[in-house]
Amino acid sequence: MEKADYILSSDHVFTCLKDKPESLAIAVVGNRIAAVDSRERLQAMIGEKIQKSMIFKTN
Repeated sequence: MEKADYILSSDHVFTCLKDKPESLAIAVVGNRIAAVDSRERLQAMIGEKIQKSMIFKTN
């Protein structure tokens, strides 16, 4: 699995797949979105170069 450059995490991510926003995380590699999934599933994408300050969480 590719390692993310940074991860955005929010309780209000709207994917257009459901009628309501969900609590999800978005992994970014380079200048593209690499994955949108639960925070738990994207833990594997946290590489050595990501620091805790690079994991952004919003409510």
